[in-house]
Amino acid sequence: IWRFRERGDGCLIISAWLVMAITSLTKGLLGFVLPLLVIGSYASLAEGWKELWRRLAGRDRFIAWLIEQNRWLFNWSSIPAVTIAAVVYYLPFAISHSRMHSSAGITMVFRENVQRFFQPFDHRGPVYLYFGAIFALMAPWCVFLPAALVKAHAKHDAHNKNDRFALIFFWATFVFFTLSGSRRSYYLLPILPAAAMLVARLLAETRGATPNLARRLTNIGYTVLIAAAVFGALILLPPGARPAALRSYPSAPAPIAFALFWLLAIAGVAYTLRDFRPFTMALSTALIAYLASFYVFVFAMPGVERYRSEQPFARTVRIRLNNDLTGLAMYRIWGPGLVFYLSSARPIPEFDQAKALEDFARQNQIHWVIVRERDLASLPAAGPVVATETIFPWELNSRTRNKYLLIKITPQAIPNNDSRH
Repeated sequence: IWRFRERGDGCLIISAWLVMAITSLTKGLLGFVLPLLVIGSYASLAEGWKELWRRLAGRDRFIAWLIEQNRWLFNWSSIPAVTIAAVVYYLPFAISHSRMHSSAGITMVFRENVQRFFQPFDHRGPVYLYFGAIFALMAPWCVFLPAALVKAHAKHDAHNKNDRFALIFFWATFVFFTLSGSRRSYYLLPILPAAAMLVARLLAETRGATPNLARRLTNIGYTVLIAAAVFGALILLPPGARPAALRSYPSAPAPIAFALFWLLAIAGVAYTLRDFRPFTMALSTALIAYLASFYVFVFAMPGVERYRSEQPFARTVRIRLNNDLTGLAMYRIWGPGLVFYLSSARPIPEFDQAKALEDFARQNQIHWVIVRERDLASLPAAGPVVATETIFPWELNSRTRNKYLLIKITPQAIPNNDSRH
């Protein structure tokens, strides 16, 4: 689409819509929505807010101007492009419907994309979620994001079309996901290319070309990064020597590798402090980011695998039930991981209502139920707890209440219809 704005080649529009269709087949309708939102916003604001308001004031010419600005959409090539994209997108669903006689696929698309946006059924994060999530997702480069936004919004940068595109990309994506009723931190991942462009522009400039406020925020951000790198050494301490808040956590995996990486990171910081420029800040930050990622993925994640308790719990359930899961049900649990680890030859019935579970158990010889601790009190048919998912000392109470329990159901524990009346 960007190329089309320069060259006007209709094949580019067809290619763009085809890419959006394939993307939407892999990641949902966001593959259509996000590119159209970002490019449409940029095309309408390419000349700035003042120009948009000026054109809006001349109402008789505003529509014609807006169409001309969005010629990437309002052109004859869009007709075959949209048609081809629609066919490519819908074809797998049509094949599925013809073979399976089910519209479950397209129904799930509507549920997970449209309904989730306007009427969310889960993942109802607070409206301010992404203000913190952007920093977590972009670490460690996030320390420069406030400075990068200040610089990009500065008057002498706001007229730069490249900066304006990155800014519109950033804010259009941020606002879109914030307005969605369903919010989870990682939903915001598509914003990272825009954030990366803004931070790269900041660190590629000389100090004289950076506004004073942005320069001060850059220094503050790098100071925060230094502090985080220095205090990272606390991980090397044995649990008993750590601050009280960290004593419950186990020893760090591969401590020798961590110590070596930490020394390299500190060396990079020391070099930057001797030659304090945006370029050297970028180098040491890149070094910290690389070393941290290397340690996390190569050493830490395999090392903490033994603290993942879902698979051992599933193994315990199979042992207690002698690998016969025909009498097992789940109550208020949607856990693809748990179902996978249970490896049942038959579907395991799952219930959201206690009465439905009781009725089914009475008719189908259900003797075992997996339930989370937080939902145990709402299950009147519960018998003794037979197995519990492992609880680790550092887990918060809110996390422990999500742990799985295996409950034994006895005939006496299931109320009959007479007792309910």
